Amino acid sequence: MLVQNTKTAIKQTKLKKLALAGGVSANSYIREKFLKLGKEIGIDVYFPDLSLCTDNAAMIASARIL
Repeated sequence: MLVQNTKTAIKQTKLKKLALAGGVSANSYIREKFLKLGKEIGIDVYFPDLSLCTDNAAMIASARIL
């Protein structure tokens, strides 16, 4: 669903570059699908280095209530 909605938005806006960030950008399956989309519709796709991708769920799970 994420890839399809992004594809629709790119077609409507005619953007030529896409950047993914945050925890979702660490997902190898999502990275693969967005790279495939980029090749399919002719756009550049950018991701941060994996060491820069954070997962808020992990931070919340490790937080302690005082």
